[in-house]
Amino acid sequence: MNNQAAINPWVVKLKRVDIPLAAYMVTFLGWEYCVYDAKDGKGAVPKWRWRFSISHGPHAGVELTSMTDRSIHSSTTAGRLIEGLIGSPLKAGDNVKALVHACDGKPYLAAWGKGPKGGLGVQSVSTPPAM
Repeated sequence: MNNQAAINPWVVKLKRVDIPLAAYMVTFLGWEYCVYDAKDGKGAVPKWRWRFSISHGPHAGVELTSMTDRSIHSSTTAGRLIEGLIGSPLKAGDNVKALVHACDGKPYLAAWGKGPKGGLGVQSVSTPPAM
């Protein structure tokens, strides 16, 4: 899929479930607040959606996401993503919002796979290997 297909709403796109579970070179597109309507009776649950675009290969232009709880420490998916984005371990008390914003548009290596509850999402990111 080329980048033109990714931005043209009239071009048929791959569903995320059609993207093989693998590591992909991506560009970080940022994060956004969202609300997930839990099916277990908990009602609306606030989440973060982390957005990435595959930058190379046959799936270039496809957006990959990860929806996480709004809890940041090294054992949460959000914490692992932030550690990978900023390239350093998290320290209690740090406000990492500006550091995460500084990552917008940068390249990363992302692991696309199943999460702990079975849903598909970006599970981790790291700085890309030197070429």
